[in-house]
Amino acid sequence: MTPITVDMLGFLDLPGKPPKDYAGSGADIIHVTSAPPFVKSVSELRKAHYAFKQAILNIPNLSIALFKKDFKDMPSDSKTTRIILGLQGMPYDADIKTLDEIGIRIVSPCYRTVNAFGGGFAFPNARLTEKGRDFILDACRWSIAVDLSHCGHTTARDILTVIPELGVLASHGGCYSIYQNERNLPDDVLKGIADKGGIIGIYGLPFGLDATDN
Repeated sequence: MTPITVDMLGFLDLPGKPPKDYAGSGADIIHVTSAPPFVKSVSELRKAHYAFKQAILNIPNLSIALFKKDFKDMPSDSKTTRIILGLQGMPYDADIKTLDEIGIRIVSPCYRTVNAFGGGFAFPNARLTEKGRDFILDACRWSIAVDLSHCGHTTARDILTVIPELGVLASHGGCYSIYQNERNLPDDVLKGIADKGGIIGIYGLPFGLDATDN
């Protein structure tokens, strides 16, 4: 049986109060954002992340997944939901080694604005910076997946020229060719993700899917 995978925001209920429907939701795997995308430093990120992580550990039938073995031979009748911890947007002093140590397994280098790593979705022409390039390569070395969902179009294209096969995804987004919302990704980026064996998740956010039917 194919596992049911869900992408969700986790930080909205902080401090210490992740949504109660995580447990028993019927989902096998949930990818959550464990800290707000607007934190200013790694120190601030750690504080929010640890508060959320501790709340997860206090809920029965939730288990934080850190390694491949945590998914291996996952029984179809398992009552345990695996949680993958991710981040959207990075503070200026973020580094992959630290993120790995605290249990982050999916990273999006940018969110809405331009930061030290590249351009977020509101700046489609901003380029991936040299610091951003190093960050992406480090993520690959540490087997941390790179999420392009909130990247601007040009930064997303730049990342695809840097990142090797596997390790890239767009966990929640839409198709820019169908609806020109700045949060949606153009076809060449979506195809680039697919060509590298990545995953593309179409979100259910109405404002990103249609101008009027939302």
